[in-house]
Amino acid sequence: MSKQSILIIDDEALILDTMSKDLSEQGYQVDTARNGAEGIRKFRDVQHDLVVVDLVMKELNGIQVAKEVKELKPGTKIIFITGYGTRSSAIEALRLGASDFFIKPYNRNELFQRISSCFEDQKNSTHGMSKILLEKVETNSLSRKEKEVIALLLKGLSDKEIAFRLFISINTVKTHLKHIYEKLDIKGRKELLKLAIG
Repeated sequence: MSKQSILIIDDEALILDTMSKDLSEQGYQVDTARNGAEGIRKFRDVQHDLVVVDLVMKELNGIQVAKEVKELKPGTKIIFITGYGTRSSAIEALRLGASDFFIKPYNRNELFQRISSCFEDQKNSTHGMSKILLEKVETNSLSRKEKEVIALLLKGLSDKEIAFRLFISINTVKTHLKHIYEKLDIKGRKELLKLAIG
């Protein structure tokens, strides 16, 4: 089994060096970039499984980098880090599709736990789907968010609970569901659940 790959993008050399060493020791394949443009170039070449990116950088900031990464590979997990964090910036980062958000200086054990959780979530994003549903999901190019909505729906969560878990509005959940039903050519939740059973 190949190593999970992580790209760290930060304009602080100390963070890059320390975090790269910490994660390499945990068995991850790690690349680093000192700015957003370099990070995007490296991501294009390797298509890493997870990107850890500083929210505040000169020229390209973390959010701009995250948008580019998501366009290149929608399923990529993203963790934002920053020395200037607030609750509102954390919520904004999560709304933009980040898997997690934490403040510098980071705690090693917390970093390992959060990265492990991200990979676990990635592995479980198709949990509960039958082979038939998985094939339909992959064939019809559902977005990462649509896959997350399906995974939570299959766990029995209501639209309101899904909205809370994904930091989106109930109307956005309903829009995702509408797109899911259209892409899978089904009429609604009952048909989706039947497909999940297989």
